Formats: sequence, C-alpha cells, structure tokens
Amino acid sequence: MQAFQPDVVAVSAGFDAHRYDLLLDLHLSTNTYYSVGKWLGERFPRIFAILEGGYNIEEMPRCLLNFVAGIEGRQMAYEADFSTSGMRVWETYEMYLHAGMAKLEPYWKF
Repeated sequence: MQAFQPDVVAVSAGFDAHRYDLLLDLHLSTNTYYSVGKWLGERFPRIFAILEGGYNIEEMPRCLLNFVAGIEGRQMAYEADFSTSGMRVWETYEMYLHAGMAKLEPYWKF
C-alpha cells in the first residue's frame, strides 16, 4: 500500500470478524481493531471508512471506537485479551498469502 502512495485510503470496516460475533468464526479481539487502525493512521494521512458488518450489538461499538482511536493516535478505548489462532489458521493464511502474491507478482513489487 505504501509503495502505491495513495492520496486517500478507503477501508471497508467490517467488525463481524470479532470473536463474539456470530456471523463469522475469525476470533479477532477489540485490540486487533485498534492495531489495524493504528497501523493505517501511522502510514496514511487521509483515510475514510465505510461501516459494513458487526452484528454483536455490545461488541461492535467497542471495535469501532478502538479502530477510530487507533487511526487518530489516541489511547485504546477498550482493552481485551488478545485472541489466538491455531496452527491450521496460520497455515491457511500463509497458503492464501503466497497464492495471492504469486498472482500479483507480474504487476506489483513486494
């Protein structure tokens, strides 16, 4: 993303990957959304986000507030224990990551 040097970064902000959201089974913590927002905010001056998903009405606002706090460089609003993923999740991630990179390699420098 940084190599492209975008004027604006658009984020499809879905919070249904939270560990207590019943739609998906991805187990992210509210801390993860803060970390993602912080990473984006430290690298890109202009960001906008469109709220997409998040169906646990108690956790979604916490995820959203953490994400925005991360972008703005403020302290995390809601801390939670970080979640962990099993080896199969990491193996699947690595497989998809490398497959995607192989397809993009003719067009993009990694």
